[in-house]
Amino acid sequence: MKWFIDVSTRKKLLMGFTVMLVFMAIIDVFAYIGIASVNRFQNKMMEVEFPLTVECVKLKNLTNRERLLMSRIIMMRRGPVVEQLNNDTHVTENEINDALQAITGLARGHQDYTSLVGKIIASRNEYVNEWDKQIYPLILNGKMIEAKKFYLQTHLQHFEDIRKVATELVDISTNRNKSFKIQSGRVMTRSLYIFAITGGIAIIAGVVISLYLTRIIATPLKRISTVAEQISYGDLTSKISPTNRKDEIGTLTLTIGMMVESARSMTSEIQGAVKVIASLSNAMVECIERKDLGKEEIIAQIRERAGKLNELGQKLKELVEQYKV
Repeated sequence: MKWFIDVSTRKKLLMGFTVMLVFMAIIDVFAYIGIASVNRFQNKMMEVEFPLTVECVKLKNLTNRERLLMSRIIMMRRGPVVEQLNNDTHVTENEINDALQAITGLARGHQDYTSLVGKIIASRNEYVNEWDKQIYPLILNGKMIEAKKFYLQTHLQHFEDIRKVATELVDISTNRNKSFKIQSGRVMTRSLYIFAITGGIAIIAGVVISLYLTRIIATPLKRISTVAEQISYGDLTSKISPTNRKDEIGTLTLTIGMMVESARSMTSEIQGAVKVIASLSNAMVECIERKDLGKEEIIAQIRERAGKLNELGQKLKELVEQYKV
């Protein structure tokens, strides 16, 4: 990761936040996919499967109702009640046809439904024709024995076939509803697992990125600030470890190191100058106090010491100009 360390601090922070934003975007995408999948299953259940089950149950109930009306007719003689009941059977027949059309429309593309609906329609054609053309005319003519014979034999067999197929339709639709509920639950559970996993990865990645950025940015800055604080108090013994980093931290570390070295060099030269000045001062005092020297010799030595002091002053001036004090 040396290339990352050498990148500028601004780019480091930008890349770190970008990675976290990418993880957040991934979480949002998985959450959207999961919610969309569950919503798709629920919409199909509410718009197709549930209405289809309702229509299948309705078909079965209407078939039983129609049979019950016919049974009441077969048990009575001619009269207005019989005619009313027969009219009710026609109304129920229309409702059954509407239910079959609804099932056909909702189950479009499902071969298992369409084949069973086809069987019901074929059986009902024979069932209704036998009632309208054979059984009911016999009832109107008072031939109850013949009517009951047809009603309890072939007509009953058609009814059993219709009820059996209608029961199969109800079972199929019920099982499909259960299957859709199970699939919807699985999709939701899988979405929650994926969401939890991606969320956990995002949290871990965020923590790792934060710790790594802290280690390569905050920690060196804290170390540099400690050295700078010690220098501000006049402590030039502090050392800062050299680095090969090419970012702002590396530049700052190199600059602080050079500043410390320059301050040490300047301090050392000033200390040397101070020692020389002290030595020359002592020598001048000794020269003045000596009684064995003549006046001219004392003046000559003082001039010699003064020349050296001038040289030292010039050196200090150059030092001040060098460090731009």
